Amino acid sequence: MSSARASDPDELLVLRTLRGDLTGFDGLVARYHPGAVAIAQRILGPCEEVHDVVQDAFVSAFCALPSLREPERFAFWLQVIVRNLARRRREVMSRAGGQSLHPELAASPELEPQNAVQQSAELALIRGAIAALPEEYAVPLTLRYQHEMRLRDIARFLGLPLSLVKWRLHTGRRLLRERLAGEFTEGGSADGRG
Repeated sequence: MSSARASDPDELLVLRTLRGDLTGFDGLVARYHPGAVAIAQRILGPCEEVHDVVQDAFVSAFCALPSLREPERFAFWLQVIVRNLARRRREVMSRAGGQSLHPELAASPELEPQNAVQQSAELALIRGAIAALPEEYAVPLTLRYQHEMRLRDIARFLGLPLSLVKWRLHTGRRLLRERLAGEFTEGGSADGRG
């Protein structure tokens, strides 16, 4: 059995998996795990449920892999699975009531307390500004900057042409700058102390 390379196309990794070489699926998981997390977080917010949804999505994809008619569209297919599972989980959580979908960000332990609080507030402000953007801009920004996905992988995952992903990132960054500029001018600073 051969190991998957980062440059292997999705179709090849799917076919390897179907032949019993699980390194093919490992390659798909490594490539698309950050994107799956970003999509689930967009629907559920930053909560523990996100990782359960992502794990369930990969298990579902693995089990249903023989039914995938277009192996080169694995990324888009996975995105649909993640979205559906996250939406179902959100409904269940809403019916259960009392869930906390947006817990406070934990401060990094290696920072001084004052700097940790300021950095946490700035991150919360930036993440809030991204979350307030339309999904077509928020998801590519999250995949690129929070999960450090390559542009080609973002395009493949979202099922979009690379040129459209670049345009959405460019427009999303502009909208984010405008939103953050508004936050800083209204409050005077990131921590609201003026």
